[in-house]
Amino acid sequence: LMRALLWRGALLPLLLHSVPARAPYPKSRANSPSRLPLTDPQRVVARALSRSALSDVPATSLLAEVPQGEPRARLLRAAIELTDPRQWRAAIALLRAMPASGAGPPTTVAYNLAMRACVRGGAWETALELVEEMAAQPGGAARPSAHSWGTAIDACAKGGDWRRGIELLHGMRAAGVEPTVQCYGAAIAGCASRGEWRAAVALL
Repeated sequence: LMRALLWRGALLPLLLHSVPARAPYPKSRANSPSRLPLTDPQRVVARALSRSALSDVPATSLLAEVPQGEPRARLLRAAIELTDPRQWRAAIALLRAMPASGAGPPTTVAYNLAMRACVRGGAWETALELVEEMAAQPGGAARPSAHSWGTAIDACAKGGDWRRGIELLHGMRAAGVEPTVQCYGAAIAGCASRGEWRAAVALL
């Protein structure tokens, strides 16, 4: 028993320091298209969309001069990413406004950005609802990617629900998405942060 306790005491600090609570995700065009260069006028519009998302100003009025389809979708994605973490509801509002704004249905990338805004704002349960919403759309424009699942697992870690994080890890594999190192890292960090060392070790 003493040996097990000593091992536990040595292992948990290692897990907590080697696996960050927020798993780093690769910065790629697929995951964050709004990092592509925006012109100054486009950035002004994106910021205006972000700030007015919770007001009575419809997004369509700010996008009147922008062609429908991908140009509008790109600006709305940028607006979601520019949302103040304290205003995570604005990110959700922008996501919901995409179809009526002539930007088409929200894509996986748009959902990922909204999920990240929720996690940053402490609304981890809302982030989980978004990944579940994507998973429930057979053949839709948005399907959960490894990045989506990883963000959801990270949300569980931040919310202290380590069991849910493990469930999502298994659920993504059942959905045909192979967990990445970042997904495992977020799940392990969630377990370790709650002192669930056996569950953490089982994931190694």
